[in-house]
Amino acid sequence: MSSERIDLFYFEDDDHDLIRDLDSDPEVMKYISNGQISDHHEVNRAMDIFIKWKNNHQGKYGYWKAFEKENNKLIGWFHLRPLKGDIDNFSKLEIGYRLKKEFWGKGYATEVSKKLIQYAINSLDVSEVWALSMKANKASQKVMKKCGLEFFREDIYEDFPGEDKSSVWYKLEVPSIRKGRLEDINKVMNIHRRSIRELCAKDYNQDQIEKWSDVKYTMDIWTKTINQDCFYVYEKENDIYGFCHALLRENNCGEIIGMYFAPEIQGLGLGAKIFNLCMDYLLSQNVKKVIIHGTKTARHFYESMGFVCVEEKKSKIRGALIDSFLFEKVIS
Repeated sequence: MSSERIDLFYFEDDDHDLIRDLDSDPEVMKYISNGQISDHHEVNRAMDIFIKWKNNHQGKYGYWKAFEKENNKLIGWFHLRPLKGDIDNFSKLEIGYRLKKEFWGKGYATEVSKKLIQYAINSLDVSEVWALSMKANKASQKVMKKCGLEFFREDIYEDFPGEDKSSVWYKLEVPSIRKGRLEDINKVMNIHRRSIRELCAKDYNQDQIEKWSDVKYTMDIWTKTINQDCFYVYEKENDIYGFCHALLRENNCGEIIGMYFAPEIQGLGLGAKIFNLCMDYLLSQNVKKVIIHGTKTARHFYESMGFVCVEEKKSKIRGALIDSFLFEKVIS
């Protein structure tokens, strides 16, 4: 597994020196052991845990050592595993990390944690992602927020060192996917508008955004969409957070009509999951080609899903003339 700048590897039996080196800095250990460096027994205990997770769970969960791609230097480790208090519940996972001081402040904790969250959502089908921090550790809490987790509660965590065991829990509840329904019309329109206004604004000017985001669904068109097309939504606590819409065209062609998300779930890896459900529908209808009329904002995502830009053009959408692209994927 890897992120943009970091490679993750499973721990091996002879990695004791890596842990010993990491745990030898009192500042690294400040919120872990009250600054006490790990002795021989603690290093062995940690390594036993790391190896057991890899062996018992085929590397799907557990702990990974992390190296900079640029110079192959160890930066620390990351974990993704069930909560210690609910160790057999693999639908709720906890993320965490320990980094060498020289790599603090470079965004590595956020970058890799986001990658692990995306992996948990897309490959492990989790419902919740958690993170725990000492209350005084503000840097870790900033990472949690950047990764999309929200404050959940304060607590006393007895495993923390020292007298002050005040802790904070952050949590991300993963929205669930279901098929769209007629009663979703207003909530879906709202997400459609918000996505254009808040996510596409970086790529288009204000006049374009105002006209383009003036989304107004008619019930006739919406009823046809729900009854005849493929339309999935992301839902959490009775709110809609995103959607993807696909339909069949003539000549064995399918089209992804649109995919829009609320900004608060952007970057969590949720796009691929709902997009692939719509693609599965089109493939089940034996299409030979899938097309997408997309925008600058979505271009990178569509290309990452195997689509090729075959045309750049100006499109008029609700009175706004915007730069757009025709993407295509031939089904072999």
